[in-house]
Amino acid sequence: MKKLTTLLLILTAMVISQNVLAQKGILRGSIIDDETGEPLIGASIGIAELGIGSGTDLDGKFSINNIAPGTYTVQASYVSYTSQVIEGVEIKDGEVTIINVRLKGETLGLQEIVVSAQAIRNNENALLTVQKKSSLVLDAIASDQFSRLGDADAAAAMQRVTGVSVQGGKYVFVRGLGDRYSKTTLNTAEIPGLDPNKNTVQMDLFPTNLIDNIVVYKTFSPELPASFTGGLVNVNTKEFPETFTLQASFSGGYNTNASFNDRYLTHDLGKGHVGGFKDERRILPNDLKDGVPAFGSVFNDPALAAELDRDTRSIRTPMGPETSQMPMNHSASFSLGNQVTFLGKDLGFIGGVTYSRSYEYYENGSTGRFLLPGTVAEESLAPLYLFNDRMGKDNVLWGALFNTTLKINDRNKIGLNVMRNQSAEGSTRFQEGLFPFNAGGEDDSRIIQARSLQYVERVLNSAQLKGSHSFGSTGAVNMDWISSATLSSQEEPDLRFFNNLAEVLMEGDTAYDALSNNVKRPSRFFRSMEERNFDNKLNFEIPVMMGGRKGSKIKFGASYTYKERDFDERVFEYINGPSTNFYDNNIDDYFSDSNIGKLGDANFDFGLYLREQPSTGTYSASEAIPAAYIMGDLMITEKLRASFGTRFEQTDINLEMGDASLADSIRLASLQRNDLLPAVNITYNSSENSNFRFAYGRTLARPTFRELARFATFDFLGDFLLLGNPNLERTTIDNIDFRWETFPSSGEIISISAFYKNFQNPIERAINPLTNDLALEFNFRNVPTARVMGVEFEIRKSLEALSPSLKDFKLGTNVTLINSRVDISEGELSLIRLNDPEAKSYRPLFGQAPYIINAYINYENPFSGWSSNVSFNVSGERMTVVSVGGTPNVFEQPRAMLDMNVKKNLGSRWSAKFSATNLLDAQYKFTQSFNDKAYIYQNSQIGSTFSLGFAYLVE
Repeated sequence: MKKLTTLLLILTAMVISQNVLAQKGILRGSIIDDETGEPLIGASIGIAELGIGSGTDLDGKFSINNIAPGTYTVQASYVSYTSQVIEGVEIKDGEVTIINVRLKGETLGLQEIVVSAQAIRNNENALLTVQKKSSLVLDAIASDQFSRLGDADAAAAMQRVTGVSVQGGKYVFVRGLGDRYSKTTLNTAEIPGLDPNKNTVQMDLFPTNLIDNIVVYKTFSPELPASFTGGLVNVNTKEFPETFTLQASFSGGYNTNASFNDRYLTHDLGKGHVGGFKDERRILPNDLKDGVPAFGSVFNDPALAAELDRDTRSIRTPMGPETSQMPMNHSASFSLGNQVTFLGKDLGFIGGVTYSRSYEYYENGSTGRFLLPGTVAEESLAPLYLFNDRMGKDNVLWGALFNTTLKINDRNKIGLNVMRNQSAEGSTRFQEGLFPFNAGGEDDSRIIQARSLQYVERVLNSAQLKGSHSFGSTGAVNMDWISSATLSSQEEPDLRFFNNLAEVLMEGDTAYDALSNNVKRPSRFFRSMEERNFDNKLNFEIPVMMGGRKGSKIKFGASYTYKERDFDERVFEYINGPSTNFYDNNIDDYFSDSNIGKLGDANFDFGLYLREQPSTGTYSASEAIPAAYIMGDLMITEKLRASFGTRFEQTDINLEMGDASLADSIRLASLQRNDLLPAVNITYNSSENSNFRFAYGRTLARPTFRELARFATFDFLGDFLLLGNPNLERTTIDNIDFRWETFPSSGEIISISAFYKNFQNPIERAINPLTNDLALEFNFRNVPTARVMGVEFEIRKSLEALSPSLKDFKLGTNVTLINSRVDISEGELSLIRLNDPEAKSYRPLFGQAPYIINAYINYENPFSGWSSNVSFNVSGERMTVVSVGGTPNVFEQPRAMLDMNVKKNLGSRWSAKFSATNLLDAQYKFTQSFNDKAYIYQNSQIGSTFSLGFAYLVE
């Protein structure tokens, strides 16, 4: 943080010195093709009265400096385009004036077109123009929409995009497909996910204050990586502004469940948590890195006994939760940007930091597990256990960004983007209920109490060096490249579980048993994952003429992506001395000095000692993906555009388990494949503002490292074991898309889409049919086929057509309807049909939502300074757990979200915003349905949040 502060001070000094030295005005802006929306490189722009001018660079941008204050006439021209004259351009002393010029092709005549100056706006309208002119089916959301909708991070913002849903507040599902079929890039460069069990990036890592826009590509094109099916999400960070900009904001929020609640469940997260850093006390002590002596060997070896005593005492963080009162949610952000002259060159930069801390809490949750006691002829499911559930979460997220671009000349520029995101989540959970559950009430006096104390620290560091260049006498050949390095980590240091049985005795007293075989012993987990990701891309673009028409081009390029991961898990559990298992329900006393490590005591008859569990949860893995592509993007006629080509990708995945005693067939995993992936995107421009689109593409879904690693992850409450499979194959998917879209006016769109996806060898989570009801084992396997089909509808429309008084209102809604089907493996199907002979041989795709609905109504009046927004979104039920036999699968039920915010400008620089989120406070509910009755698998409510914030802006 000190280095970042120093950097921001240097930038501030540069900005101040630049403004002090400014004697005259500056004219900046861009010149683009009115038809295609693409930048015009080498176009001319000049001030008629002064006889001075400039040319446009690779982005179609220009800058004319040292202009005396006054009002001027500006003329823009380009070969084979109609010149444009812009009258009344006012230049002020020490200020930057920005204009946007759109030149039309010469087919409209060679006369000059006279217009008024207008400012550039990087907003929803600009992205709709990109969407309209793109050769691909895509949807996007811009930074001004983040602010208007009150979204704090990218995960929240993504819920507004057509066909997108967000699971667990982090994971993006496009068109209802699970995280396996979505991909996230940062400024087009690939970045790793931080969850070892997921394929996608946790989108809550990206604060919206640092994001310029998010684009979701729904059809494949050869210049894109092929490892997506539902959608490719590209997060573009903020670029430097055309003029000096400074922004600061802060807010506070009240959550109806968590804020000022003295029953909030927590534990000591350490002083570093305020910055998202784990406490040093959580780090695995050096004494334990080489393991602990075996308990059975210490009685004959005093030295080993003393070593085990010492090892056990080396970890003394509390094992039990506590209650405390939490303050309000709070957040703050600051950013600074400008363009300056550096060594005679134009240098643009932006730097920013953002910070937030929020709290969640529920105490009305419940957890249940149910089994089919016989066949589907039974009247009801039998409960295995029923728990009351209570949890508190303390979340910290901060991010820092520095982005700079140096324009060497009009045809060459290089840029550097550096970003760090850090988050931490401390969660504390207490569950209590009957286990095993006795429906007849024969032994209802025995209950289980389960506590978990978890801390997850996530870090993502990204550095990207990129460049754009133009070659040839007319700058006809364009080249761009990017070299990206991302270092990420996720740590779960000292994850603690403490369970016990509580039995009411005949005298009314309660006996507590923490170490019998009926409950999992007190345990500590140390998990860490580090991943390094390198992505290098080189692209060329050559314009060509088709029948005298502009806009056609040939593209080709190559890329090389490499990532490697190290994952390690150490598990220690407590065992007892020879005397007793019981304790007096005081966890702190139970783990006090008097009970920990007493092997050296002559009167030893009780004690708690660490024992390391055998674990194969350690692996190292790498993935290399070299790729190359060639494609054409051709204007076949004035109205028909065809983009087609092929991409080659080579897959080389290798994984090695840390346990060398395992057989090579289990310890080693390897996947090598070569794939040729064709794609066709056809656009018919039926009118100036309407397109018909057709797309076909073949894409891939590769297994994750975790899915290839054959070690078992055990849920501490005994739900199931999850086991990897080193023999997994990659999935190939054929995708077909149709879309009709029209853009009635600026900022408006109406679209209808249909899509079909056919999967070969999809990877599904399935049950090992050799396991029993009480020790379920899930693994990953390829099934023969699956298919997904659906339709999408979107409308964004001003209400001015209904009444002129409604011109400040805009309505937006999008609906996606999806049907999916995947074959059940033969072994699993035979197990199901033992209890249900009529069971179907297929089910919905894992994690697939049958519908997604997003809607909003927005009000914005620039004259009064008032704006407001109400938004709603909901997804249909999706399968989250595959059950055994005829027991029904578990589905996450629809959860409707209603949010609103109101913003008021307070003068020219200040603004205030009030936000209310999760107003319906709908339950997170997971259920199993049997004989028209719903059985609760898991449910909770996290409350509504009301926040008030203020922002200060100079631009």
